[in-house]
Amino acid sequence: MITKKNLNKKVELLGIVVKIGKPYIRITSARFECPSCGCIIAVLQHEKRLREPTRCSCGRRGGFKMFETKDTEGQDIYVSEKGTEFGYAVYLEKPKLIRILTKIQEGCAVKVEGIVRVQYSKGSAIGDLVIFATKLEQNKRKKK
Repeated sequence: MITKKNLNKKVELLGIVVKIGKPYIRITSARFECPSCGCIIAVLQHEKRLREPTRCSCGRRGGFKMFETKDTEGQDIYVSEKGTEFGYAVYLEKPKLIRILTKIQEGCAVKVEGIVRVQYSKGSAIGDLVIFATKLEQNKRKKK
């Protein structure tokens, strides 16, 4: 079972694919311009909600204009951990992993390696543990 002690660490998850989500585009980095001084502020995006800079070096707070973003293509799957009733969201954001996903269907046994992160819903103090996959493979059952 994955717990808080696994946060920001690499884990291996063996389980069954419960659901395959639709493809999406996620902003990974955004650059904002201060309208007062023209300073460029880069903000890494780790959550679903877009984070803006809180303050510029000139003292301005808020009202920044986003002018450039870097994004990545992704898709998510939900995996029920083998031997438990717990399910985890697994985010696949590498093109190689998304190609592998085309061969996997709901109900398939998979092995996922990835980094555990916490994801909070907007305005909530309760977060979900999610896995950002670095490796995905379909488990082949041995025939007797």
